[in-house]
Amino acid sequence: MEEIVGDISDDFETKDQPEFIMLGENHYRISARMLIDDVNDLFGLDIDNENVDTMGGWLLDQKYDVKEGEEVEYHGYRFKAIQKEKNSILVIDIFTTRKLKNHVESAESEEKDEPEITE
Repeated sequence: MEEIVGDISDDFETKDQPEFIMLGENHYRISARMLIDDVNDLFGLDIDNENVDTMGGWLLDQKYDVKEGEEVEYHGYRFKAIQKEKNSILVIDIFTTRKLKNHVESAESEEKDEPEITE
């Protein structure tokens, strides 16, 4: 099919930037395309949303008109919209006081409750 119409973009394809980066102790940056299930596994969360699959979709589902710099709190974590393009969130920062699961910390060295919305 791609031979006929050219490159086909998949909503879940990863781009050049990594999906998960540790920016500092308890500060992480993720691609908004990262799957909710993957974030649940990384952070030991139980984010459940039947309407969306990605963290960007989840954040927009919590607050549809979220602006860059706005945050949603969930179980001691803060999810901050860092970069938006039109109606899509591209990058999310996660702040926590909890430690990630051990298997995630070693991997990164290689490289429904109601959320509270804050500004």
